[in-house]
Amino acid sequence: MKESENSQKMRALKKCRNAAIVAFIIAAMTAIFSIFRLQNFNPSGVVDALLVFFLGFGILKYRSRVCAVVLFLYFLVIKIVQFTQLLKLLSSGQQNVITFVSAFAIVGIIFLVFLFLGILGTFSYHKNTRINKKNALIKTLVSILYGIITLIIFAFISLLFPNASNDLKALIMAVPTIAMIFLSFIGALPISKNYPMVEQSSQNS
Repeated sequence: MKESENSQKMRALKKCRNAAIVAFIIAAMTAIFSIFRLQNFNPSGVVDALLVFFLGFGILKYRSRVCAVVLFLYFLVIKIVQFTQLLKLLSSGQQNVITFVSAFAIVGIIFLVFLFLGILGTFSYHKNTRINKKNALIKTLVSILYGIITLIIFAFISLLFPNASNDLKALIMAVPTIAMIFLSFIGALPISKNYPMVEQSSQNS
């Protein structure tokens, strides 16, 4: 029985690892295309890449069900929006995008499959754990508070660069804010680390 449970746990960990690898690939591709795009730099793409990276890290390190579900839905919505835009280009007579649309759809579906398996893996890994709802609520509120404070601080910092574009100012505020919320949520900052969400000390969610 114990061997069967260990085998099931290893399969769950493999699904989590594969989902995290896909997340890191998505984050890297998004960051590269945003930084080296031909027209101009796209700060929002860097924020997207950072968010996907943190979600992937949460899956890999903590087998987080929240990160797995959010990442799957986030990627799904983005792919639907992007695919719709590509179909509009195709319908407008730009036949040269047919190959790109086909490859885009295939890769997107493959990534979605791995991300969905990642959801199954996180839930399988944590099926015997119990969540401390009180601590989860406190940690969430603390993480939001860290995010608000960071956002206010970097909003003032962005005022030191009056000639900067609005996109750059948004990047200056968004990246540290997302980072602080993430670090707080995983318990890497004061106060938040005192409220573990999983009652079993050997596992995390």
